[in-house]
Amino acid sequence: MNQELLDFVLKSPRLPSLPTIALEVIELVQQQDIDIKRIAKTIQHDPALSSKILKMVNSSFYGQAQKVSTITHALVVLGLNSVKTLALGFSLVANLKDSGGDTFDLMSFWKRSIYSATAAKSLARLNGLVQQEEAFLGALLQDLGMLAMNQALDSQYRDLLMHAKGDHQKLVKLERQLLDTDHAEVGGALAESWNLPLLLAAPIRFHENPDEVNGNLGPLIRCVALGNRVADVFMSEAPDDSLDAYFQYGEQWFNISITDAEPLLKAIHKDTNEVRRLF
Repeated sequence: MNQELLDFVLKSPRLPSLPTIALEVIELVQQQDIDIKRIAKTIQHDPALSSKILKMVNSSFYGQAQKVSTITHALVVLGLNSVKTLALGFSLVANLKDSGGDTFDLMSFWKRSIYSATAAKSLARLNGLVQQEEAFLGALLQDLGMLAMNQALDSQYRDLLMHAKGDHQKLVKLERQLLDTDHAEVGGALAESWNLPLLLAAPIRFHENPDEVNGNLGPLIRCVALGNRVADVFMSEAPDDSLDAYFQYGEQWFNISITDAEPLLKAIHKDTNEVRRLF
């Protein structure tokens, strides 16, 4: 780890800050006596955020039989965890959407992030994980470090992006070779500095090296990591190599056969198109 560079990035005045509503939601859900009504009221103070959450909840992605019309109703129907994750996800993305700079391809960045998030949640559901919402948000934010490094390092990082030519795995290798760190490490450190819960910070930190983590967090982090590989399939200029990696890690981490892996990709692609419209 390049601690000097990591400190430089984290201290950059150009880094995006955590939005107020996200801070409030994080604080409220970590209290011992969780006040559901107060959480709903906090979210409802932001009409745009509330509208996005309700659109997502009522979309085919969640498949609710009954229409959900208020945040309080969403909390009852979906539970605190789902609504908390949606609130954090939408507020963070809204705050980060303008942080790429003129030369950073934010459209491709967020498209890739949403592919990763949709895939991670699908994989978490397929494998019976409780933390399906954390898988979605962890994958959505897994490349947070790219935004941070692009903002803090200017042309030095943009040169790496240019040489990677959209190849995510090549970018990781270049980061490690030339900077002695990578965007996963930077993103994890930034998530921790924001006091994001461990269930979100750990997938961001370890999504490029999921086998470093054992224990309860292992399956969650592997869902995010495999979501990362799914995004490569749809975003890479060499989809055959990315497809091979997806098949390899799907079998290695979750015992997913090629027969099952192919239709899963089609379902993820369909869900991603739905989710992209909501973001």
